[in-house]
Amino acid sequence: MKYNLPDCWNLLDFPSTKAKWKATVNKGVNGYWATRMKERASLYPSLQYLNSEDYCPGKKHWLIQHTREVRDVTRLKTKLKLVTGSYTLQVNRACFNQNQVLRTCMMCHANAETTEHFLLNCDSLSEVRGPMLDRLMELATEMIEIQLDSDTVIQ
Repeated sequence: MKYNLPDCWNLLDFPSTKAKWKATVNKGVNGYWATRMKERASLYPSLQYLNSEDYCPGKKHWLIQHTREVRDVTRLKTKLKLVTGSYTLQVNRACFNQNQVLRTCMMCHANAETTEHFLLNCDSLSEVRGPMLDRLMELATEMIEIQLDSDTVIQ
């Protein structure tokens, strides 16, 4: 009764076509696992940004839907680690390493390398981040129909 499938005796009395049976099984199994994933996702802090409410078995998550090129596939590991909070930054290394490790960002040597600094404030990554933030500002402006400055969008 785990997947809410019909009783075997019922199937013998009222047989169904292969396509209908396959659809019934897929619906039961996918429904069970979707419900279980949504219930358990809240227990794992690393899944809080993955929006598990939109989980649908058999469909790709929106983060990996647009991986068409080889370079996108190689970036996928880093992207998923950042979203789940498992990407190792200098702040993490400094906390868990026995040796003396600086918390300072290895790219700009200005501030502590936190996730916020890495994604939003690091001067060394501003060329890469710039076009994406510009596009994000355009989309946000279109959505709320007012002009925003970059600090407001980042917040």
